[in-house]
Formats: sequence, structure tokens, C-alpha cells
Amino acid sequence: MIAVGGAGVFAVSNLAQSPQGGSGSADELGFDLMSSIENEDVLGVIDTLLPGERDIMRNPLIDVVAELTRLEVLSGDFDLSGLSGLDIEFEDESVQVRSTNVDDIVNVDLRADVTISLDGAALPIGALITDNLSEDELAELRGSRMTETDELDITLTAVDHDGRWFFSAFHSIAEVARAELAPGSLIPATGVGSDGADTPEAAFEQLLQRVEALDLTGLIRTLNPGEAAALQRYAPLFLDDAEAALDEVPLDWKITENAFRVEGSGDRRTVFLDSIAIEGTIDGGAFSVSTVGDCVSLEFDGESFEQCGDVASLEEFDEIFEDSPAVLHLLETINDAFADLEPIGLELQRFEGSWYVSPTATISEAFLKVLRALDRQEIDAIAEAAE
Repeated sequence: MIAVGGAGVFAVSNLAQSPQGGSGSADELGFDLMSSIENEDVLGVIDTLLPGERDIMRNPLIDVVAELTRLEVLSGDFDLSGLSGLDIEFEDESVQVRSTNVDDIVNVDLRADVTISLDGAALPIGALITDNLSEDELAELRGSRMTETDELDITLTAVDHDGRWFFSAFHSIAEVARAELAPGSLIPATGVGSDGADTPEAAFEQLLQRVEALDLTGLIRTLNPGEAAALQRYAPLFLDDAEAALDEVPLDWKITENAFRVEGSGDRRTVFLDSIAIEGTIDGGAFSVSTVGDCVSLEFDGESFEQCGDVASLEEFDEIFEDSPAVLHLLETINDAFADLEPIGLELQRFEGSWYVSPTATISEAFLKVLRALDRQEIDAIAEAAE
């Protein structure tokens, strides 16, 4: 299974996009993928991904590599067009396509004998790693050479998109879940679909309305179809049970006020929630929650709580860790390192003319903001304090 990891490395090593991509048949797609991996043709690997999934991953992955290079986790000669120090060779490749109950989704079994070679001297490891290794450890790493044989034995799901076949990470996950959680069930012919909004502001307001209504189907329909096509297609398999469970939750609430701002340009926007107020009852008890800036107020059954800023301020840390100055120093160092962390919001994307919520972009942008808040000196300081 180590070959699967190699495939993943190549998939992020070059994220250029061809105009067409995919393959003319599912069989051809399987052989194209293995050929691209074996030949280190990363463009061929990326071209096997469903366009919507490929698009949502491309720029964030490029940005992550850039940040890891800046932080010296990766060396300056790390090349997105190919990873040095690793070689993969396949023998006796075979591809078996298994049909499903729908014409546009198939499962593809990939089999091959794999030889993987690793050259420690050529690995693009940055100074952050090498500076923290002893001379003996570094010599052992750089002098290591390994050749291992293994077997590629995986099943991926392929989707027919505009007459071309593409692999889909999310459809592959959905097919595994269908086999394990609902054996014998059929793939829905159409799914729940999607309905975006004309503007980013309208998309966020639509999201709030459906959250307030506990409208699970509606929430799924607000997601960017480029990344949520599998969820939207397979949702009918679990929606009835999920919505029945939601109906049993003893919750009645409403959003009484909200204020938000939208920033960005082009086909992507970020929503920042400046304030929101919610009130209702849960299991017979009245509650209210409100946030303004970094302050949160909560009331439940006559009890109230308010907190501004971090969950625990440095003054509170002083009291908690007064007998552990090393721990307090570590927490202060971490707090200083992330003092310039940019606000994290909800990412929206325009897809085929309409605006949708993008969970993948929200997660990736949050991770990137964490990386951007750090520099090499801050990481060194945290590591030193952690000792």
C-alpha cells in the first residue's frame, strides 16, 4: 500500500491543469493513472481527477507547498513538477471495471506489483528538519537508500463527466460508505441537486436560514457542487433517517439578528461574522447566545456567562500554571507566535454562475492562515520552549 502514498505525493507535486483531462473510458483511465505515476507524469495524475475536485484542491496545495518552503520544512529546490528522491515502478498492471446500477459511476480495481526506491540524499527536506537532527541522524538520513516491493491493490470510483471519465476522491469515499453502511442499496439516479445564490451575501443568508430551520437537505444543496457532487448524489440514501433524527431533537431556536461582511474578489469570497444572536429552548430550558466581535455571551435557565478574547487569558494562565513556569512560558510563546493570525472566515465560491458554500476551501484557507502566521524564528522558539 506504500504505492498509494506515492501516488498522493505525485498528485500534489504538479497542479497544472490540461484543458480536457480525464480519459475516454474507465479502463483507459485506470491505465493512464498507473502509467502517469510510474513515469512521474504528475500532469497525467492530476488530469484523472474530476474537474470540480481538481479545481478546489489546486491552488491551496500550491500555496501549502510555498508556505512549507518558506518555513524551511521543504528545501528551496523542492520542485512541483516532480519529487526527487522517490521512484516507483509497476509490473503486471491490471484494471478491472465494475459497473453499478447507474451508467455514469463505476468502480475501478487497480492491481500491480510495485517497486519503490528511496534515496535519502535526494529528498527535498528543509533546514527546519535537518537543523534539528544530530550529525549522526542526518548522516543516516542522507545516506539511506531503500528499495521495497509491495502490491498496489486499491479500488477507486470513476465518474462520467461530459463524455470523459475521471476518478473522484469523494465518490470513492461515498462508495465505501454505501458498501459498509447500506449494503445492497442503489446509487440514486439524480440525488438532491444544488441551488446556489445570485450573490455571496444571498448565499450566506440562505445558509443561515437553513441552519435555523435545521433543513439538512437544504444545507447540502448550498454546498459547492464542484466538491460536493458525491454528497449531493448519495444524500437520499441517508437523508430520511438523518432528518427523522433531527425531528426528535428537543430544540426550537431562531436567529434574531446577525451582521456580517464579505471580502474578496473574482470567483471567491470570504464571509466574516461580526455578530449574531440566537435564542430558543432546548429540552424545555430557555437559552440565548450572542457574539459581538470576540465576545461571547450565553444564558441558560437563568445562568449567564460572558467571555471576551481567548478562552483563557494570559492572566488566567498565570494563576493556573503558577507552579509550572516552563508550561506558562510555552503558552506565552505560542500566543506571541500567533498574535498576527488573520481572521478565519467562511469561504464561498462561484460555480457555473451561482454562489455556494465551500467547506474544502474554508478548511484549507484556515490551515494556510495558521502557516502564514508563523516564521522560522517563531517555530524555533516554540520548539525550544517545548523542550
